[in-house]
Amino acid sequence: MNFSKEPKCGANTRWIPPILPPPELKAEALRDYLLLKFQRPGRTRLMPDGFEDFGPSIREIAGYVHPLMFDTEIENIDYGIAGSCFLVHYRGQLFVITANHCLTAENGNDVRIALDPVTKSFLPLKQLHRGQSIPPNQDYADLAIFEAAPEIMEAKEQQRLHALQLDSLKNPEMKIKVDAKLLVPGFPKCLNEVDYDRFVIHTQRYLPSGDYCGSAGRPGIHRMAFHELEQITWPDGMSGSPVYLVENHPEAHFFGLLGMLIRAHRYRKIAEFIGADVIFAALDKIIDSPRE
Repeated sequence: MNFSKEPKCGANTRWIPPILPPPELKAEALRDYLLLKFQRPGRTRLMPDGFEDFGPSIREIAGYVHPLMFDTEIENIDYGIAGSCFLVHYRGQLFVITANHCLTAENGNDVRIALDPVTKSFLPLKQLHRGQSIPPNQDYADLAIFEAAPEIMEAKEQQRLHALQLDSLKNPEMKIKVDAKLLVPGFPKCLNEVDYDRFVIHTQRYLPSGDYCGSAGRPGIHRMAFHELEQITWPDGMSGSPVYLVENHPEAHFFGLLGMLIRAHRYRKIAEFIGADVIFAALDKIIDSPRE
């Protein structure tokens, strides 16, 4: 399969019920309400679907997540899908974040992030950084970060590029109440496949919700419980998905980044994720490291 043979990237997406503006607001007051600048540390205001001109919505923050594709270099089997990843913009740079176990020791150069079903373009990637730990093989090091190179894309492709703005979501202390509401957009394997007979790439984003369950008792690792997992057999393939916190405050809805999913149970609804503090520390280290 060659991407120039026009495989089609589907956009079937299952959403939770949308966040709506307060019903008592009249049309003439709605714009003023949406323009109000509410501030909460480490949080960004969440807008209703259809009002993305004023800020990110659930639909938009789910759209930062992409299936993790690979160039297989196998005849007639050009691409494969294994895992999820998400795009972030932090301190002036663009990165792709995923779980390290979604990559093999050799295939970092084979990763493909399909950005646009219209242009069939891939995001140019530069250096890969893999998590490390002492002692080795700690779960919090199950992290892989690609530096991206959007500057070599065409102008129209750059305009279609959307990434999670991380600077405003950085919070030195992760104080989250148990039962806090979470969203985990990703691409489970059972809903995503490559049809090699028809040269079609089937992708379907899935957006389950859940509750925060507290620390997993290991450094940098936290637990959550999904509410329901309809339409899928289990969340295999959702490793590398961002874990979002969604809060409803009197003035508005807000969201934050809690971390990245690394493990889900096959038969139960329990899952584990790396905390956002680990991700921020890794990004800071990459940015602050001297360049050769």
